[in-house]
Amino acid sequence: MYGGRRVEGHGLERRLRSETVTEAKEARFLGFGLAARWSADYFRGYLRNEMKLFLSSYCWRVN
Repeated sequence: MYGGRRVEGHGLERRLRSETVTEAKEARFLGFGLAARWSADYFRGYLRNEMKLFLSSYCWRVN
């Protein structure tokens, strides 16, 4: 009886551990997605500023 309860507790512990692992994986994935989105926004803003500088200097050169 006690051995069976111990095995059941061990299975519960293993299930909890796997749930924690999946939660950690999901958190890591969410963090990666957030970082990717942030870097994409930053890169887009950087490109926009570069294009503004390039166009303004180009127009200034033409005029």
